[in-house]
Amino acid sequence: MKCLIVVFILCFSFSSFAQTLHLVKPSDTDSNITTDDQNHWVYINQDVTPKNKLFVFLPGTFAFPALYTRVLKTAANLGYHSVGLNYPNPLPINVVCGISSDTTCHGRARQEVIDGIDRHLAINVSQPNSIENRLIKILQHLDNDFPDEDWNQYWSGDSTIIWESIVMSGHSQGGGHAAILGKLKNLERVVIFASEDWMSTLDRTPAWVTMDGATSSNKYFAFTHDEDEALDFDRQQIFWDDLGMNPIGNLVLVDDTTSPFQNSQTLFTQITPALDSQFHSSVIVDVATPKDGNGVPILEPVWELSLIHI
Repeated sequence: MKCLIVVFILCFSFSSFAQTLHLVKPSDTDSNITTDDQNHWVYINQDVTPKNKLFVFLPGTFAFPALYTRVLKTAANLGYHSVGLNYPNPLPINVVCGISSDTTCHGRARQEVIDGIDRHLAINVSQPNSIENRLIKILQHLDNDFPDEDWNQYWSGDSTIIWESIVMSGHSQGGGHAAILGKLKNLERVVIFASEDWMSTLDRTPAWVTMDGATSSNKYFAFTHDEDEALDFDRQQIFWDDLGMNPIGNLVLVDDTTSPFQNSQTLFTQITPALDSQFHSSVIVDVATPKDGNGVPILEPVWELSLIHI
């Protein structure tokens, strides 16, 4: 059934200030999806020039898209189709693999979450519950219910995702999934917030980080807080270097300059979080990221740059 304006509430879609929000339960797009059924959050702004690109955001461990609406709105206002994708994320990959001496552990665990193929004993994600299946099913669901919004441009007739039209982004664990997807798929770009993969036993990044990737390293963009309480700042920089980002530009403190931040794609902040000591979340989570007097996120120019740079 197509949604009319008068029944937007019933269809869990809302229009405000030129933006349309669709709230969609994953299981409503595929009855075989049986876990992690909090809503996908989807934004589109049809009053701006469309980029014909899809922004997909993956939340961090235990988190869900409702916590990241600000960056989703920012992408929509820049002309992106914008999807906050809910997916299985209860197990931190760095906890699962951090003390392993197997350099393939992180990569196998992440790939199982992405495509649902069994690769790791500690991960139990089926193909229907995988990131890939959830993404194709939400796109097909949106096209069916809102054909005038052009969601069908992001997959081919045989239900193959057109990865080169996608900006894949994420926070923390979600950022790691976005980063490895850039190795596996040819993406429009990769945007990672406060993320790293690290092997404590070997004091190094895992094998997948340095492997040749389908997405060029100059299409990666990274942002973090130097007082991140969850991830070591120096290790994050090593992670970026091993991803191949070190030739892209100097590490830049965004607080000392304005966009485009010396055209760097490796950025950090020292700004005080909106929630006390929540440095890890402050770079992207709605309640933790600082706002100006009008309620606008102070770090929004960084998010915008990550989507328009390159």
